[in-house]
Amino acid sequence: MLEACCHTPLSVVHVQGLEPSDQVQDILRWQEETSEASTLLRILPDLGFEGISNLTPLLRRAAIGGVLEPRELLSCRLTLAAAERIKKELAQVRQDVPYLQEYAARLEGCRPLQDKIAACILPEGEIADSASPELARLRQQIRSLESRARSQLDEILTKPEWQKYLQEPIFTVRGDRYVVPVKQEYRHQFPGLVHDLSGSGATVFMEPLPLVKVMNDLAAARSETHQEEARILDELTRLLEAYHDEVRTDLELLGLLDFAFAKGRLGIKMRGHQPAFSDERNVQLQGGRHPLLKGEVVPLDLRLGKNFDCLVITGPNTGGKTVGLKTLGLLCLMAQAGLHVPVGDGTVLPFFTGIYADIGDEQSIEQSLSTFSGHMINIARILREAGRGSLVLLDELGAGTDPEQGAALGMAILQQLMRSGALIIATTHYSELKVFAHTEERAENASVEFDSESLRPTYRLAIGVPGESNAFEIAGRLGLLPAVLERARAFLRPEQRQLSDLIRHLKEDQAAASEARREAEHLSAEAQQLQVRIKGEEDRLRQKERDVLAKAAQDAQELVRAARSEAEQLIRSLREEQRRASREELRQGALTARSKLNELSGRIEEQVGSILPEPVGEAMGSVKAGDQVAIPRFNTEGYVLEEPHGGGDVLVQVGALKMNLPLHELRRSAKREKARSFSVQVPTLAQQAEVSHELHLRGLRVDEALEQVDKYLDTAYLAGLTSVNLIHGKGTGALRDALRQYLAQHPFVGSCRFGGYYEGGTGVTVVTFK
Repeated sequence: MLEACCHTPLSVVHVQGLEPSDQVQDILRWQEETSEASTLLRILPDLGFEGISNLTPLLRRAAIGGVLEPRELLSCRLTLAAAERIKKELAQVRQDVPYLQEYAARLEGCRPLQDKIAACILPEGEIADSASPELARLRQQIRSLESRARSQLDEILTKPEWQKYLQEPIFTVRGDRYVVPVKQEYRHQFPGLVHDLSGSGATVFMEPLPLVKVMNDLAAARSETHQEEARILDELTRLLEAYHDEVRTDLELLGLLDFAFAKGRLGIKMRGHQPAFSDERNVQLQGGRHPLLKGEVVPLDLRLGKNFDCLVITGPNTGGKTVGLKTLGLLCLMAQAGLHVPVGDGTVLPFFTGIYADIGDEQSIEQSLSTFSGHMINIARILREAGRGSLVLLDELGAGTDPEQGAALGMAILQQLMRSGALIIATTHYSELKVFAHTEERAENASVEFDSESLRPTYRLAIGVPGESNAFEIAGRLGLLPAVLERARAFLRPEQRQLSDLIRHLKEDQAAASEARREAEHLSAEAQQLQVRIKGEEDRLRQKERDVLAKAAQDAQELVRAARSEAEQLIRSLREEQRRASREELRQGALTARSKLNELSGRIEEQVGSILPEPVGEAMGSVKAGDQVAIPRFNTEGYVLEEPHGGGDVLVQVGALKMNLPLHELRRSAKREKARSFSVQVPTLAQQAEVSHELHLRGLRVDEALEQVDKYLDTAYLAGLTSVNLIHGKGTGALRDALRQYLAQHPFVGSCRFGGYYEGGTGVTVVTFK
């Protein structure tokens, strides 16, 4: 099945040599390669290995001095081109497929060799005229000579004086020479050379003498052409020999890639998965299916190694015991060979160091000493070799001999294997082995279920309950007299009847427990679905809350931008009035501007309060001047300028704005730092003289410097200064560049430049206001 999934002969070699490994790293790598191939087959369904050939025999011939034919060289080019294509396609994959991308990245492609072969060999497998100038000349000469020869032939065939000598006015070819059919009686009158006779002898094929020289020249040109073609093929073969190592490496990598993709194709075909592996020696098989079974397959659920190391399976023939053994053994071998296995979720397999099986066909009524001897020879070898880390599968243990002795041997064999540390699954019909599995520590019974109503097995494995052969039920359904069945039951020993009754009661209890478990699982699934729905609704509400808050924050930012623009317009108006007005008028203008600012601040508070949620956090019972507080509805912090008035409002400085805010809207700042008191006031004429024309920024970080520059420019602009100097020093230039970018967007700045020679040079930026 795996070989049928190969697309090139290069991977068939790997399939034929495939063996399971007991090395953990090899197993995990092989499984990852198969998983990567499955992923790539889903995202690159058109990725193919067309055009790839096994070039190993050609490389061997080239190495011993042989010359390759044109079609063989063409197959070399197509194989190298496919390698180059696969390398390119896998390099563009964004999924995590490191192992296969590593193989692809090592492909060479040998582009110079490809180009040389493509220039010399046509896609039809023939040597191109352009392979060499000499070959082009010779082939042109051949075409010219052939044209001359045909012209002379046409002239001979159409001349009346030659017509009577010819059987027909046609020409043909004998031994690369043009000849005409001449009647036997005119062979001596016709000037020419005889090349052949017809079967009846009535016709002689003769080459006309006028053609002899042309045909000799044509034969010489053809001979030279063959020599030139042989030289070109030899040159190409020697070039291939020069790339021998690179081509051989490409063949190995292409074989590994196609082998991995073959395993991926087989896994997809079987609906297989990469199993989970455990360092513990526990087998947890869920929904295992034998790869060769077709149609509706009853999956196998089996556990081994955690609570018990030996599992004894009993039940009727054709119930699926042997198939269960083969399924487990085959799936474990497939997994350790790097193949995906047809199992369900939750399957966990250990890393076995050896898997031993003694599986025979007990469907025949014939039992002989040779059959028993064959089983014992096999089991003796298993007892010598199996140990901890081994899986042992024994079918019909103890069969083929006296039942009592066979059962005794079976119990001793199971005990010895358990002492060695192996995991064992054995099938049997012996009641003594059922009792052994029930009483022995680390051993457990299991049975294949059987429907006594339909006389058909269900192929389900029930762990914890021994099975019965159901011989009486089957015999009764098949028509055996009830009296005979009763007499047969009477022959059973009392302990055998008690064991049958016990098994029947256990099965009834297990059926009831299974039904209860299925109902509990159904309720659990419904609860999980309900939990998922509730979680989805919670996520939807949280997302809606985040969207509302984001919209509120955006609206608040728009309000702040509008407020800043209006405040800047007020400052410009104030500055214009300051230039024109007297001191009293200036004072009145400042009062008017402050009134407008307070009005703007109140409007912002009202609008922002309508879109932001209620403040959260620790409320403040009292504040004092200089406290740093958080203002949740503005999503910012400020500083208390004055303690609360009688109405409970607090004067708070937020950036360049002063606000009267209710005490209950303030929250304690997480920083809890004693703040400096900031204020922005419209300066009087007396204060204007105190505003410095320089601001020293040396030693500050960029963010600290920009904060001081912002406040200083507002103060200097209100003071009526026309230009100021920002002293930042030369240093690395980071602060200087940041200042230039900031000043280029400032609304009050008309222009800026570096200081002159006597002003401090590039260590000073001179700012001129609008």
